[in-house]
Amino acid sequence: MDQLAAQLTRIQAKLSAARAADKTLAVFGASSHRYQLHNPVPEAELQQLEASYGIRLPEAYRRFMREVGNGGAGPFYGIYQLGSGLDELSSNPQLYLWQPCRLHPSMTSAQWQELTRTIEEDDEMPDDAFDQAIGELYAGLLPLGTQGCTYLHALVLNGPFVGRVVNLDQERYLPSFAYEATFLDWYERWLDEVVAGDLSQGGASWFGYTRGGSEAMLLDMFQTTADADVRAECVVGLLRKRQVSQPVLQALAAYCPVGDARLQLLLAQLLLRFDYAQGKPRLLALVPENLLGVLQSIFWYAKSHSADWVPVIAANLDRILDSRTLNFATYVLQETSADYGPLLVPFATSPDYGQRLTALHALAKLPNKARYLNTFIEGLHDPEPSVVRTALQAVHDLPDRNLLPHYQAVARRYPVEKEYILTNLGHALKTQGISLDRLMRRKFDGSF
Repeated sequence: MDQLAAQLTRIQAKLSAARAADKTLAVFGASSHRYQLHNPVPEAELQQLEASYGIRLPEAYRRFMREVGNGGAGPFYGIYQLGSGLDELSSNPQLYLWQPCRLHPSMTSAQWQELTRTIEEDDEMPDDAFDQAIGELYAGLLPLGTQGCTYLHALVLNGPFVGRVVNLDQERYLPSFAYEATFLDWYERWLDEVVAGDLSQGGASWFGYTRGGSEAMLLDMFQTTADADVRAECVVGLLRKRQVSQPVLQALAAYCPVGDARLQLLLAQLLLRFDYAQGKPRLLALVPENLLGVLQSIFWYAKSHSADWVPVIAANLDRILDSRTLNFATYVLQETSADYGPLLVPFATSPDYGQRLTALHALAKLPNKARYLNTFIEGLHDPEPSVVRTALQAVHDLPDRNLLPHYQAVARRYPVEKEYILTNLGHALKTQGISLDRLMRRKFDGSF
């Protein structure tokens, strides 16, 4: 039995195992294909398609279609049947399927931007010129299946990376090559991850975008490679697993990367997720250099321990200098039962309107938000319309009559709708039991 035949036999057995492991169809897209394949494709049909488009299908994919099944069960929403979806990357697949593939696994964002520059910058490009540019951009790629929305995966038909699977976004974000060398390797990895339960985590794992393999394989690669990028990819691969054993965690906990901030954070995240007691001190050590990374790690991998980190956030308020860091600080705080209002009130008057928005939005989620009425009132007078809208949304259900003169000031500033300010003002006035017309006729002399 040749190597491909042995792999095809394994795949058929693993497909049955995957069907048994995911009886509730919890894996993303499984309810579409239900782990069922269509009948295999006769050799004559494969040859006919190849002749029609001037291509030769990669052998691993070809054998799968001929000996296992004509599409169906597969990653995301499944594998297309032969000849289906050919026009998803080009309006004229006969012209572009056989042309050289222009993509490669090491392509940088700068290289991709240069490749797509004409398409992105020329808003007046005629339809036929646009179709040609898109056809050339995705030449030599056979669509394999959809991932939902604008995402799909495709098979490289020619060139040095023939047979590789690549993940694409039709909104033209940077493509991401799967790590596996062939279609069968990629497909078998999917089955392995279904059986292991790694893909049944409510969307926690996005198949094919990270390095795969068993935890033992990833640990061995981590320990033997001299490539810093590969080490990081191994840790990310482990992070996507449903569980990681203590021996593997202990081996990685003993590794102390000096001068590699990315790997330090990834290792801390891995420990944080699977062994919080070990991960917490590793993450605490990173606070002085990477507060944003620390806050993201807590929210992503240790949400249930958020209360432990309130003192850390309080001690580092002066280091929260951008909206993104404040966003993640509020995400962590909202996972606790603490009254975090005093920590956020200063940000409600930040020079950065993004921070003002974030602070008001988070304060509005507090059960005792009425305590921060004066902060919301300041927001109603903010020069940025989006902040005014957010302040209105925060107080719309508060019946406090002290808000009325400030509502009147908002109405005078915005006599016509802007950023849904008047819509939100209307919701707030319903709570007060007063119409906008009546509000505008009133003089505020202390009585109503």
